[in-house]
Amino acid sequence: MPAWKRKQQRLADEGDREAQYELGILYSGGRDYVEQNLAQAFKWFQKSADQGHANAQFALGRMYEQGIGGISKDVENAKDLYQKAADQEHMLAKRRLCDLSEDCTPAPKSTGKYASGGSEYWILLCLIPYVQLACVLGGGM
Repeated sequence: MPAWKRKQQRLADEGDREAQYELGILYSGGRDYVEQNLAQAFKWFQKSADQGHANAQFALGRMYEQGIGGISKDVENAKDLYQKAADQEHMLAKRRLCDLSEDCTPAPKSTGKYASGGSEYWILLCLIPYVQLACVLGGGM
């Protein structure tokens, strides 16, 4: 195991929410000497989300919304997680909340209020390493 992975693991085990989120990303896509393991991704996203990490809340919401990684599909739980992330100005979480609401119209692209686009393809890509930054920033959509 590479030294950086051991350090990430140690920090995550010690409760560092950013390290936990990064392990979730690592396991969700599988890379850098780590095979994809969605159960581990869920575990680390959950730990990070429980500490208020907006990106982890969004990722975990996606897992619940889609039933990814063997967890039962639970749209209401996904909405709760999206709301927590949206309360921290997470643009994609705001977009998912709007998409899941019957009485919401997304703001026009020019306002920047929600991430532009909104296709399922892009939102699913947000769980893939290397695309994560564009998703978090709302770019490329």
